[in-house]
Amino acid sequence: MTFDQLPGTTLAITELLTSWQFVAGAVVLTLGPALALRRRRAVHAALDDKQRSAAADLNGRRLEDRLTMVIAAAAAALSATGLRRVGRHQMGLSDPFDLLPFVALDVAAMVCGRRARRRARAGEGPGLSGVLFWVLAGTSSLFSAAEAASLLGAVVRAVWPVLAAVLWELGSLEERRAARSSRARPDRRLALVRLFHPVEAVRVALLLAARQDLAQEEATAEVRVSRAAFRWYRLRRAQEAVRKAGRPTRWAYRLLEARADSRAQTASERARCADPAVLEQVVGRLQLRVRQAEWAGMNLRSAAAFEAMRSTLIGAVGTVPPHTGTTHTGAPDDPASPEEPQVGSGMGAADGMTDVLTDAEVEEQFVRLVPLRSDGKLAWGINKCASAVGIGTPRARKFHKSQDTWLPAAVTRYGASTAPLERHVDEALALANAAAEAPDTEGQPTAQTFDDELLLAGLADGYQVLPGSKLLVPAGAGRR
Repeated sequence: MTFDQLPGTTLAITELLTSWQFVAGAVVLTLGPALALRRRRAVHAALDDKQRSAAADLNGRRLEDRLTMVIAAAAAALSATGLRRVGRHQMGLSDPFDLLPFVALDVAAMVCGRRARRRARAGEGPGLSGVLFWVLAGTSSLFSAAEAASLLGAVVRAVWPVLAAVLWELGSLEERRAARSSRARPDRRLALVRLFHPVEAVRVALLLAARQDLAQEEATAEVRVSRAAFRWYRLRRAQEAVRKAGRPTRWAYRLLEARADSRAQTASERARCADPAVLEQVVGRLQLRVRQAEWAGMNLRSAAAFEAMRSTLIGAVGTVPPHTGTTHTGAPDDPASPEEPQVGSGMGAADGMTDVLTDAEVEEQFVRLVPLRSDGKLAWGINKCASAVGIGTPRARKFHKSQDTWLPAAVTRYGASTAPLERHVDEALALANAAAEAPDTEGQPTAQTFDDELLLAGLADGYQVLPGSKLLVPAGAGRR
């Protein structure tokens, strides 16, 4: 049998297989996918683990979006049948105008869904478009269910628009989370599980409104630490009430203490006080509550009192302000270092305010900064000594009253004070009386000039010259 004698079908197949177009198409269809798959594997192998995970996540989202579009198209087609019946029966529309309800509801819902998805890609909330998307989807579902002849038919017609809307909203949520994680935006939304603790949820919401930089988890931890410190403070107050209560009413205060203890334990568990860092925060806030009245009444005449107070805060390291003209020999840089405690066991350790300097350092500062009188006593008062040395007034009073005990040994150990002695009223009166009793002689202008300078200085300090002499007395003395 020759080539011309073959049957028609076999001849057609033979001509197809021997044509160059068929051979070229077969090569392209065979090698094209193979080359594309090989190229994809090579690109995938060149990526690191993080990039490979991101690429897989992106491909998964794209596939999910395509399937969502398919389901949305099927739901729209099913909804269109019900909405066309609504247009014909309820609105009196004829073909093709009975498609207008479908266009007005489902197509409008698709437009709003696309706008909400675009906002989700930017990491923003759904906004008004998201609200309208659900309103239009619900309206379409309701109208479609209204044209069913039975309850089961109504459910079957109503489920498809809602299903498409749920799948679309899930895709928008994934886009929003991916956009927020890429730009490291804090998550400030309250989870639904917070509704089981409504009081805590309200506190977290108020804290999020007050501080825009906090994330939801950080605000929750902050609220729980604050509540734990408050419960510890209430337990402390209950314990004090038990100690102060009399025997007939002590049992009632014991019950209050037990209840406060139970609530403090619950708050500690929620704040995770087993963590040392969290425990330090709780104790620090408890210290603020306990010592608030003491710190409110601290000495405000110098910055040293504030520095001394700040050095006692739990979780904070205080700094000692340098004193002018003073050098600490052998003193540690850190007031909380283990080589030397902040407060010695002697004077000042129990006077309500913890000072930074030790007793030996305070004695050195007294000798170097405070001038001495001719009888070896301190020339300054208690308040001025406290301001110059940088200690509290109660502690300065103790050193001032006990100067006969420690001052001679401190002067021998550290040397005499080099601070200039100020002119006091007693010294000015003594100089003025001596000048009044001494006869005036010529050739001594220096003494007269010195007396005039003393008088001018006394007048500037609020004193006046007593008539008939050069005595300095307070201004207005003797007036009634």
